[in-house]
Order: sequence, then structure tokens, then C-alpha cells
Amino acid sequence: MIDYITVAVTLTLGVLGLIVNSILQRKNNSISTVTKTRIAGMEKLQKCMQDILTYSDAHYLGTMGDKLLQNENVRNLTRSVSELRSLLSCSFETDAKVCAAVESILDTVQKFFAKETTGEEIAEARKRFEALIDPYIQTEWRRIKVETVGKRCKGLGKLVAWNKAYEEYREYYDKWHKE
Repeated sequence: MIDYITVAVTLTLGVLGLIVNSILQRKNNSISTVTKTRIAGMEKLQKCMQDILTYSDAHYLGTMGDKLLQNENVRNLTRSVSELRSLLSCSFETDAKVCAAVESILDTVQKFFAKETTGEEIAEARKRFEALIDPYIQTEWRRIKVETVGKRCKGLGKLVAWNKAYEEYREYYDKWHKE
């Protein structure tokens, strides 16, 4: 009789262990997939930022006397701007500000080639964009790091907490660039 009870208890514990393990594994796989996707998205975002800053550099633009080169540059810049917009959600205030800043860069570059603006205005548009996107990227990397390490996110996934973290990085960025 005791042998049957021992076998039943062992079997029950084994099945429960299997169920718990399965649930935990699904959760870990889900977190891993989301983290990989976020990292890939952040890498794309950084690549877009790099391309936008490259194609809008006033010194680089000043070397383009040929209309074909100018058109190719505007095409490349437009492609990078469009890709950046597709990575952001313009329904969020911060994302909308970044989208507006990057559109301003595109407009300013087009006006530069039409001789309607100067390199200083391009530099100002780039500065506004950098002031928005640098803290944005830092905030997103912080969120990814917290999730990857496995710590509780302390609400960083929530919009209010994300905005607070963004503002902290933005204040640090502003302080650093004013000195």
C-alpha cells in the first residue's frame, strides 16, 4: 500500500514539475523573443539616425554641386526619414516630436539645395533632432537592459514611467550640451 502511495506522490510531483517548467519556459521564450525584437528595432533606429545625420551634414552637402548627387542625397535622406517614422509611433508625444524634427531636417536640406536656406539652419535642425533622439535612444536601451537582466521593470513599460525616464535623460543631455 505504501509503495502505491509513494509511486502516486512521485508521479504527481513529476507531472506538476513538468507543468510548472513548461509555463516558465514559455514565459522565458516570450521575453527572449520580445527582447531580441526590441534590440533589432533599436539597431535599426540607430542606423536611421546615423544615416539622417550623414545625409544632412552641411559640409557633406556643400560638396554636392551636381544636381544628380543632390537628388540622390535627398532620396537617401527621404528613405532614412521614412524608415525612422516607421519605427516610431507618432501617436506618442515624444515620438511625434522626433518625427517633426526629422521632417524639419528633410525640408531644410531640400531648401538648402534650392538655395533658400543656409548651412546654419541645417545645423540648427540637426541639433533639435539630436536633442530629442539621443535621450530617446538612451531611454529605450535602459528599458531593454532592465528587461534583459530580468529585473522587474518598475513600470518602465508604462507610458508615464517611460516619459519620466526620458525627461531624466533629456535633462542630463541638455545640461551636458549647455556646458
